[in-house]
This record gives sequence, C-alpha cells and structure tokens, in this order.
Amino acid sequence: NPALPLRALILGIVLGHGADLPIVLFDEGLTDEELILFGTSPIPPMPLYILAGTGVALETIGLMAILLRTSSIQRLCGPLLTTGRQSLTLYIAHSLVGMSVLEALGLIQGGDGNDALIASAIMVLGGVAFANLWARRPSRGPLAQLMRRLTCPAHRRTPRISTSTPSLATPPEGEFANG
Repeated sequence: NPALPLRALILGIVLGHGADLPIVLFDEGLTDEELILFGTSPIPPMPLYILAGTGVALETIGLMAILLRTSSIQRLCGPLLTTGRQSLTLYIAHSLVGMSVLEALGLIQGGDGNDALIASAIMVLGGVAFANLWARRPSRGPLAQLMRRLTCPAHRRTPRISTSTPSLATPPEGEFANG
C-alpha cells in the first residue's frame, strides 16, 4: 500500500510527540508520583515512555520508507544495506573489540559526550568499511559463515536425486541445496 509509509509517519509523530502532552499540559499540578506515572523518562519505563518510543520508531520507519522511494537515496544507502547483512559479525565485533578498546583507553568510565561521539563514529565507519570490503567475497559474513559450518554438518548435505517426480528424498531448493 503506497499510503502506508505516510500513515506510519503521521501516527509516529502523533504518538511520539503526543506522549509528552500530559506533562506539558499539567506539569504544575502533578505530584512526584504522577510525574513518574505520566512521564516519558526511560527509568522507570512507564506506558507513555513505551508509547513515545513506539511512535518515534514508526516515525523513523515511515520517513525512511518515503525517502527510499527515490533512487538517489537508494544509492546512498547501498553500503548500509551491505552492512546490515553482516549484523551478527558487527554486533559481536562492537561488543568484544570496540568496547575492549574503549575500556583499554579509559573512555567508558568518565569520558565526555565528545569522546562517545568520536568512538561511535569510528565504530560505525569501521563497521561499514569492513562489511563492504568483506562483501566483495562471494560469501556470508565471517560469523554467519562460522555458524553455518557449525550447525550444518556435511552429513546433512545430501546429493540431489534426479527423478522425474519430486520425492521426500529430494533436498529442498535454496540455501541448503548447494552446501
């Protein structure tokens, strides 16, 4: 449905930004408990926080779906698509390598916002560069490749049986057919 992204965008704006209305309208007369109950603070995550987060997510998805209809934006997002196909590898690398480096440099405890921004930019750009370099190889991401080898042993890869009618012994077409 072509109107769906626009609907998601509008609903996201209403939910995401409308969740703060109780606080904006009644801030003066609310008790501390009511401020917590009607607030959008992440701790504790109350219903309006979840509603606001859902709204912002819908807003983002709707906006991106509208923007991705243009070919120039699609070309710009090409490297990000390649990066998204290696999310397992990049998530583990970020957790183990990136956070270890930040910890060794002393930037996790006590760094300021600029340090966090620089570290984030380096991790993102490094991840995009790695994923696009790795994508030149005709394979999956490194950890996806390892997981496939661990979970799909050679004895499961049966050769094709050529019969005129399909049978239950014929392996399915697709991802596991070529080993």
